[in-house]
Amino acid sequence: MATANTSGLDSTKDKSGPEKMTENDKAAMKVHRIRCCLCGVMTEPNPANTCINCLKQKVDITEGISKDLILQHCRECNRYLRPGWVSADLESAELLALCLKHVKGLKRVKLLDAQFIWTEPHSRRIKVKLTV
Repeated sequence: MATANTSGLDSTKDKSGPEKMTENDKAAMKVHRIRCCLCGVMTEPNPANTCINCLKQKVDITEGISKDLILQHCRECNRYLRPGWVSADLESAELLALCLKHVKGLKRVKLLDAQFIWTEPHSRRIKVKLTV
């Protein structure tokens, strides 16, 4: 009498044992992923359960940082009012430091870069580009 193999295993399979897992396979198995609650993209879990792109669109980290400020400038002596009058050339490091000290809310974020943006020579506006 013949018996049938009902265990579901293929008898032609190599019986050398389980395959060896590499370190990359082990690390990939440890990473759990969830779907973003806004767009549905697979992402690593975080407290907001959103992907990085949706988090960037949803949260404004520049909230609380003043966008416009007024510096007092004397046209005759070309000095700027700090708590005292300070001499600084246009687009100099001293003027950039003076502008940054007057910006409110910079202590809450990490400032990566600050640079002047060109304006017309006759303009009395100074524009600074900040990267936080």
